[in-house]
Amino acid sequence: MSAKNWFKFILLGLMWGSSFLWIKLALREVNPFMLVFFRVLFASSGLGIYFLFMRRKLNLHWWWVYAFIGFFNVALPFVLISWAETHISSGLASILNSTVPLFTMLVASIFYREDKLTLVHWIALMVGFMGVLVLSYSKLEGNSEYQTLGIMAMLLAACSYGASTVFARRVDKFVSPEEHSMGQMLTGLLFITPAMLITNSPLILPVLSTTWIAVAWLGLIGSFIAPVF
Repeated sequence: MSAKNWFKFILLGLMWGSSFLWIKLALREVNPFMLVFFRVLFASSGLGIYFLFMRRKLNLHWWWVYAFIGFFNVALPFVLISWAETHISSGLASILNSTVPLFTMLVASIFYREDKLTLVHWIALMVGFMGVLVLSYSKLEGNSEYQTLGIMAMLLAACSYGASTVFARRVDKFVSPEEHSMGQMLTGLLFITPAMLITNSPLILPVLSTTWIAVAWLGLIGSFIAPVF
């Protein structure tokens, strides 16, 4: 890769890698649903301003694409990851999230003939999962039932990300990356808002500056700037 691409790669790693720390900080005051709501709200606002500035329009013909990705790439995994971090460390969450490419390989092999897994691929896949298992073992704290559920939630979130990636690949010739980002955030907001209101009744907004900084970082940096970078 060129120096420019290496710079982008490292910067994206910092943006997304730090998300697990910011999630942990925000969870000190808010529950997972409110955290995800504000994260998606900040991201949607940033993308809305970007679309206005660039004079771009969202093609609503592909609303069903946005709805699918908005649920499986935004609402569901964001909530699962946030909930998981109420029971496991941010370090363990980040390690488990590294299984996304592995799940993507598995899902892609089902829908794409050219991605069928060979023996070499299966061996590489098993080695990858074993590597994650070894790294995760050192991060385990005790042997609580909720910690196990947190790990399962993280793996389910990673699988959801993988399935969304494969789905997006099937329609990327019709929908631009920017439209993917905007559409999934708007539909993700539609999914998460009722759940946030139900689980936060009566509604009490965060008061800690750390919480607002955390959700702003997650939304504006991790979910707005990084995808369009």
